[in-house]
Amino acid sequence: MALEVPFEGGCMCGALRYECTEAPAAVVCCHCTDCQRRTGSAFGISVIVPREAFNKASGKASSFASQRESGNVVNLKSCVVCGTRCWAEQEANPKFLVIIGGTLDDAATLQPNAHIYTATKQSWITFPEGVLTAEAEPDWREVFSV
Repeated sequence: MALEVPFEGGCMCGALRYECTEAPAAVVCCHCTDCQRRTGSAFGISVIVPREAFNKASGKASSFASQRESGNVVNLKSCVVCGTRCWAEQEANPKFLVIIGGTLDDAATLQPNAHIYTATKQSWITFPEGVLTAEAEPDWREVFSV
């Protein structure tokens, strides 16, 4: 999770930009089928930050409400110009916001502290020793305490 604070990110075209003034509370790789479909990849990277530390710096974001496998509703925020999904707001947890890891200007220092929904992971994925894993919805107290 060693990001230099403050950190910034944005969409592919540069129209939608954000900044965050606090370190992430957690960095989670989600292997659920929703995240695989949403990213077009093997998993999604969620950078979980306190909502009050997040600031949309420029641009307009559209919102898409998605009901997840867990039943939670997530409002996905995307650039209105290029469509890149940049962050998500979870109705079940309004104190935090989830930045999509691939939208960070510098994601090279991200160190995930948990892998979740591993029951639906791709067969070629392996996990680093010592990183929390959960086959489904994790005990979030464990994720945030790691």
